[in-house]
Amino acid sequence: MKILSRLFFQNNLFTGKILFVYLCLFPILLLGADLIFHSEHLEFEIFPERCEVTGYYTFRNDNPDPLQKTLIYPFPVQETLPFPASLSVTDSSGIPIAYERGANEIIFPVIVPGESCSTCKVCYTQPTPEHFIEYILNTTMRWHFPLTSAEFIIIAPSDIQIESISMSDYKVSRENDKTKYRIFRENFSTDKNLIIKWSLK
Repeated sequence: MKILSRLFFQNNLFTGKILFVYLCLFPILLLGADLIFHSEHLEFEIFPERCEVTGYYTFRNDNPDPLQKTLIYPFPVQETLPFPASLSVTDSSGIPIAYERGANEIIFPVIVPGESCSTCKVCYTQPTPEHFIEYILNTTMRWHFPLTSAEFIIIAPSDIQIESISMSDYKVSRENDKTKYRIFRENFSTDKNLIIKWSLK
């Protein structure tokens, strides 16, 4: 930027000013052309030795033309939290979306028509031999804007005792023999992950 600006200033002061303004605005134009991570809804159903996770992710495209983005969906894989035993990715109509598997993540495309929203669904079952699960949320900091809303539902049967949830201000309700914990956030972005720990009664 400095080299280009210097060259233009040497040739024409007015042209140099125009170039400077354009270069300052260009990142904003790039932001406007990208997809917006609008909202997410997650359900965690706890079992003694596994957790079944269902996530709905909505993306918004404010541009008139369709946009496609390649998403990296990470898992906090470690010795006490293996890679998911099963997983699937579908669009809002239930049509499977092909994904590539990496060491600690899956990669798949999201296509959103112009001036609309699209939702994709990710389901996976992760073994939890140490009775805890971690869900990565700090990647929300990499998006240009906070999520409009984020909702997390944790479902525990009667033989499971939830010991701790890393996000506070949750509401508890009971339905039949299950206990539900609901966390809801607006204007959501965080540098911390969601960690749930439980024990067997």
